[in-house]
Order: sequence, then C-alpha cells, then structure tokens
Amino acid sequence: MLNKNQKLQFEELAMQYMDSLYTKAIGLTKSAREAETLIQKTYLQVFQLYDKVEGQSDFKVLLFSTLESIFTNQFQRKNVNLVPC
Repeated sequence: MLNKNQKLQFEELAMQYMDSLYTKAIGLTKSAREAETLIQKTYLQVFQLYDKVEGQSDFKVLLFSTLESIFTNQFQRKNVNLVPC
C-alpha cells in the first residue's frame, strides 16, 4: 500500500503526462470516450504497480507501455468477436 507521500508523487507524475497520454490514446482509439476509458484503466493499473517504480523515466515507460498493452488486449478481444465462425 502506498503512503501519503507516494500517492502525492503519483498524482504529480500522472498529471505531468496526462496530455501526452491522452494524445496517444486518441491516436489509438480514434474516440474520445474510448480514450478516456483507456486512460482510466491505465492509471489504475500503474497506480497498483507504483511502489515498484524507480524514478520518473520508469514511470513514463510503465505508463505508456501499459496504455498500449491494454489497448492491444482490448482490440484483440473486439476482433476475435468479429471473426466469423
């Protein structure tokens, strides 16, 4: 569990990358609603791993790789449902 200082650090870093993360999410999803959902899922997952992050560069890498991973997994699931049997 994160202490108060770690939570504040997470919030500060999260806000620092919000615009660039949103731009990336819009580019992937082509939808504001889906981008916002993707960002929420990303921040939640990264928050749960935050105590293992060492430094700002690790945070950025984890943030963007998590976003892409979640998007890829969701996209693959949607495409699986579209493939005819």
